[in-house]
Amino acid sequence: MFTLPSPSPASVDEILTAWPDTPALGTLTLDSDTVFFAIGRFIDAVYSSGFFFPMDWQRAFTIEQLNDASELQVADAGTLRALLVAHVRVDRFCRGHLLRLFDEGYFETAFERLVELRKAM
Repeated sequence: MFTLPSPSPASVDEILTAWPDTPALGTLTLDSDTVFFAIGRFIDAVYSSGFFFPMDWQRAFTIEQLNDASELQVADAGTLRALLVAHVRVDRFCRGHLLRLFDEGYFETAFERLVELRKAM
């Protein structure tokens, strides 16, 4: 699995603060403004917090690896960072990608893993 350097604790804190409230948003339709703006705040935090890291995401991961939520459960901080950055980049070219991940529970699993990893930083 592809990995990046571990993100800083400060950048992880910003990401966790901006993370969409997936249980609350799950009660709304995916095309609601509330969901749209929550995902937008998350994307903004990825770039503004220092969590983003330039990478060739198209070479780093196959589509199967990106869609496999089981990878999240064992990912170290650098791997989780790479996966989240790759998903943000995919969303730039495939509109609605992050909404699909949100709808499928991928975001919730990633959030839980990031919380666990942050405790060890």
